[in-house]
Amino acid sequence: MKKKVMISQPMSGLSLAEIEKTRNGVLSWIQENGYEFINSYFPEYNNTDNDEITHKAVDYLGRALQVLSKADILYMCKGWESARGCVVEHKVAELYDIEIVYEE
Repeated sequence: MKKKVMISQPMSGLSLAEIEKTRNGVLSWIQENGYEFINSYFPEYNNTDNDEITHKAVDYLGRALQVLSKADILYMCKGWESARGCVVEHKVAELYDIEIVYEE
């Protein structure tokens, strides 16, 4: 069975094109290594209005953690140390013994 990889990447302040450029590079690495990609990126999320959600970033992070629960590997993109969501994903992976790979 193929290992499943989730990508953790900074997104705040980046355009969709910038996010996808980084993501596409990682997707190549995933394919080259024979892994399976699991998506934790929800570009349509920003178009969703829900008055019950006070902290959209926390809600988005919760969705990403649900995806992380299915991953064998968490791939950390450059700059993750400065992105709150990435830091939380990294800590969860550490605490739950999910393999972590760092972008070179």
